[in-house]
Amino acid sequence: MHTISPYSTCSSYIETDPARACHIGIIVTEQEVARGPITGRYTVETQDMREPLFVRWHAQHGRIQNRAARSTAIAFDLCGTRAGYMWTAVITVQVTDAETCDTIIKGTFVQIRVVDA
Repeated sequence: MHTISPYSTCSSYIETDPARACHIGIIVTEQEVARGPITGRYTVETQDMREPLFVRWHAQHGRIQNRAARSTAIAFDLCGTRAGYMWTAVITVQVTDAETCDTIIKGTFVQIRVVDA
């Protein structure tokens, strides 16, 4: 099993059916959005893969702190987003086993809902 944390556990493949896809839900206030980017920490967990692992993160509309780490902060700038808006992005991580070159690609939707204070 391979997961992107926090908030959800997903299967080991990218789900193409949006109704069955893995989601990470975050709720923030307009005041939090006004203070700056919304930052979360994301971790990939693997089983049956041998170290060392080569990791590569990608975040649609996000700024990744460390693209090659197993755990990294990703910041999303929602500047000007008002209450009632649901903002969606995709995070993917590619992990390659150095010994066998086996590769997994894991994706998840991040949904950030902006609410009144």
